[in-house]
Amino acid sequence: MKKYFLRGTGEEVKIGDIVALDLEGTGENGEKVFEHLEVKATPAMLSLLIDEGTVEEKDLGEAIKGIKSKVEELKNQTAEGKISVKLDELDKRLTEVEGIIAEWDNE
Repeated sequence: MKKYFLRGTGEEVKIGDIVALDLEGTGENGEKVFEHLEVKATPAMLSLLIDEGTVEEKDLGEAIKGIKSKVEELKNQTAEGKISVKLDELDKRLTEVEGIIAEWDNE
């Protein structure tokens, strides 16, 4: 899923939003010329805004996949941790039972 954000502020830009576009160039006399435009974000205009560096495009689908895999990894680590603790507890209890049985055999 691709989303668009203003480069300076990180604010999300959606189709239909009005975006400020500041252009700079050189006039016929060699002097610097500045132009401030407000443009409507359309698919074609977003391409221009990206080229000008006003807007950046991010593919959030990859980020979401990465987050989901991290969550699954944490779940697995948590489950493994719980199993390990339970096995340690059972091992301790088994050792106690074996000690009790050994005492019975010595009686």
